[in-house]
Amino acid sequence: MSTDPCWVFDNYNDAALLIDSLTASIAELESQLAEEKKDAERYRWLRRTLENSVGGGVEVNDQKLVYEQPEEGEAVRVYWYPDTPIGFYESKSDTLDEAVDAAMTSEGGK
Repeated sequence: MSTDPCWVFDNYNDAALLIDSLTASIAELESQLAEEKKDAERYRWLRRTLENSVGGGVEVNDQKLVYEQPEEGEAVRVYWYPDTPIGFYESKSDTLDEAVDAAMTSEGGK
């Protein structure tokens, strides 16, 4: 490929390689953007839910002091009291992302 800054290619293969490379880069960036959007959606949901609740929070590995290892699927707990301090919703999982995703799709998360 020529080093000419005007992007003149010596042959078709050079142009095709560049197009393939750019296409792959775009696909990777789109995937990364989708992941970042999902993370932002989780944070906004968590912030909005906890701000609009009577109480709630996130606990990570709270059983570790007692059991050394939390029960499988219970390393992270997201909970909130939507209307009163009596009765709450909760979601437990192995990771914060999974717990928030489950809470977002639960009856109390909508």
